[in-house]
Amino acid sequence: MRAKAIGIIFKKQIIELLRDKRAVFVIFILPILLYPLMIVGFAQMSIFLMGKMMKEQFPVAIENSHSAPELFALFEADTQLNIISPADIDSALEAGDILAHVIFAEGLEMRIAEGRSDSIIIRYDGSKERSDFVLSHISEIISGYEKDIVTARVTAAGLDSSVTEPINSRRENIASKEKMGGMVFGRILAMILVLMVISGAYYSSIDMIAGEKERGTLETLLVSPAGRMEIVFGKYLTVFVMAIVNALLNLASMGLTLSVGLGMMGGDIGQFLALSIAPATLTLILLQLLPLAALFSAIFLAVSSFAKSYKEAQSYLTPIFIVGQLFAMSAILPGLDINFGLAFVPVMNVSLLIKKLMVGPAGLVNFAVVWTSTAVFALLALRWAAGIISNEEALLSDSGGASLSRFFAHGKKPVSTAHAGAIDSIILFAIAVALLIWIGAPLQQKDIVLGLSVTEIALVALPALLFAKRMKLNIRKTFRFNKIELIPTLAIIPMAIAGFFLMTQLQVLTYKIIPFPTEYLDLFEGMLTQIAALGTFGGLLVLAALPGICEELLFRGYILDGLSRKWGAGAGVVVSGVLFGAFHLDPFRLIPTSILGILFGAIVLRRNSIYYGMLAHFINNACALLLMIYGGAFAERFFSEESFAPAWMIMTAGVVLVASLVVVLWKRTKKQNTFDVIAQ
Repeated sequence: MRAKAIGIIFKKQIIELLRDKRAVFVIFILPILLYPLMIVGFAQMSIFLMGKMMKEQFPVAIENSHSAPELFALFEADTQLNIISPADIDSALEAGDILAHVIFAEGLEMRIAEGRSDSIIIRYDGSKERSDFVLSHISEIISGYEKDIVTARVTAAGLDSSVTEPINSRRENIASKEKMGGMVFGRILAMILVLMVISGAYYSSIDMIAGEKERGTLETLLVSPAGRMEIVFGKYLTVFVMAIVNALLNLASMGLTLSVGLGMMGGDIGQFLALSIAPATLTLILLQLLPLAALFSAIFLAVSSFAKSYKEAQSYLTPIFIVGQLFAMSAILPGLDINFGLAFVPVMNVSLLIKKLMVGPAGLVNFAVVWTSTAVFALLALRWAAGIISNEEALLSDSGGASLSRFFAHGKKPVSTAHAGAIDSIILFAIAVALLIWIGAPLQQKDIVLGLSVTEIALVALPALLFAKRMKLNIRKTFRFNKIELIPTLAIIPMAIAGFFLMTQLQVLTYKIIPFPTEYLDLFEGMLTQIAALGTFGGLLVLAALPGICEELLFRGYILDGLSRKWGAGAGVVVSGVLFGAFHLDPFRLIPTSILGILFGAIVLRRNSIYYGMLAHFINNACALLLMIYGGAFAERFFSEESFAPAWMIMTAGVVLVASLVVVLWKRTKKQNTFDVIAQ
């Protein structure tokens, strides 16, 4: 590749991007306007509204005021309370005509004078903010009245006031103003920085290929003297730079706005909070943003290359953007901090590390692992993107599988050349998840056996088969209903057992990083207990056979076929595996389940038969059930979620897994197909 040619392509793309008003607004103008309007504007509005509220009078009804004339006088003297007597108190409270209803117990002050206690009931509407404010104000009045009563009783008894307050506790916050500011604003800053990196790559990547297709200029670029990889890297460098520029503009705008906004808020807030980012911290944050920008630049550029127009590219990239957004929001979750395990989770690791850097050192190991893991993901994504974009036939071809519009088409003429597409595979996944949440999960809560059966057959397998039939796909080719061979089939058995054991050890590692809630463990054990009550045969049917068949039809059938044909074998296997893990709606088992999904997908593609995946899936689930029924002390000793099995067992399982995979994936052929990359 020639650096000069890449530079020319980069310059050309920058010029064209700056001509796009949408991209210019999002990348350059929005960061400058957003934070002053959002932070300073809202801060001033909040101060104004709070001041206005402090001057208002709020209607309140008091019942049995004769029982506590002294306390009632305090309510009447308060300038913010307007005591009224509506005809129907309940209706007035519900309608908002009064904001609180205070009920004094009969003979309240008489009992207090006798040295006894009684009750005061405050009725309010918690759904109304003003009613909640009045509740706090009334509570302060009652607390002051109560304190006066206690003081009078202590004095009358000839005791010291320390009787009611034997311990005088004081709080001393050792954190500096800068640390407090980092704690308060760091999580927001971390989330927004990550989001803006993704956003910058999102808009610029759409214009790189889909925009040029729409303008009809891509063909002209492809016939230029520049090589394919030079074009790829020129476009990639443009998207990468725009992502970084967007993040830097947002960081500068947010930092300046917060500094000014803290001063405008007035009061004592400036004594406790200060936003100050040391140059070293700023440098570390920017270093972490580089591989993240590289990662999303590659992903967005590759996926947008499948689109024929700007609008279509937006529809392809938006789901990825939303997923990235969800991971970026991990910075605002309470109690979630960066650790060695989370340092390997893309996007989340950068978000959590930036939050940690804002309040102090994050640790050299965490920093190195986060940067390295993100960089490795970025290199893999770039290699994938380069392979797709450098393929002129794939880049310009309009035939990319069965269009989703075929689903709504009429007529019975078969189309034998059609195959599943990437977008309708994602849509099918979304439909299956929606059906699981809205129908399957409620059914499983009522009856786990019936719920699982209905979920697997009607909500998982049936939609996949209906999609394929409606879009007139070749069922045998789409789902890979091909014959199996004896030796690879026998090798699947030890491979699946060893894989199950190693995934339980990975689950232990996950537990040590993020301890599972007791409720989660009890729920999971309760589900297995109910299924085990069916007996061995019934349990294997519900927990192993049905998922092994139905989930494989969806994930290693339709979804894997659509993704691998459009995005390539490697991406198809990985994405379908991650979707398989996400489908189980269990964040604590996401990583092990995704790894199993990737493993099953690689085997199905390599052997070109879904039956291998069904068998491996069946054995994996069967192991869990059989351990529950017959494991006893053995299961408690070697399959505990809290402690690892002996090292020799883990090493043996690893050797068995690798050896079995070699047998399963090895295929003596003179000509390798495109999926052979999985075995290499």
